[in-house]
Amino acid sequence: MLSDGAPVDDATLAVNGPHYLTDHLREVIATIECENEIELGAVGIGFDVDRFYRRATSVEGADALGGTLLDFAETMILRR
Repeated sequence: MLSDGAPVDDATLAVNGPHYLTDHLREVIATIECENEIELGAVGIGFDVDRFYRRATSVEGADALGGTLLDFAETMILRR
């Protein structure tokens, strides 16, 4: 999962409240992680994704993404 920020859609939030998309994201992540069929990990670009994902890391900008993504993928593979 690559993310540039929190789940945001102003129209959805206006109708459903400020936590609707965040709560939905957490529900989807929990479902995927509980099923144990998919190794889920997240790399946030300029955003701390640790509050959503158990296996996560972040980079300040896209220029640091390449090496971090390779290291993170290797870590995910070694955990299997």
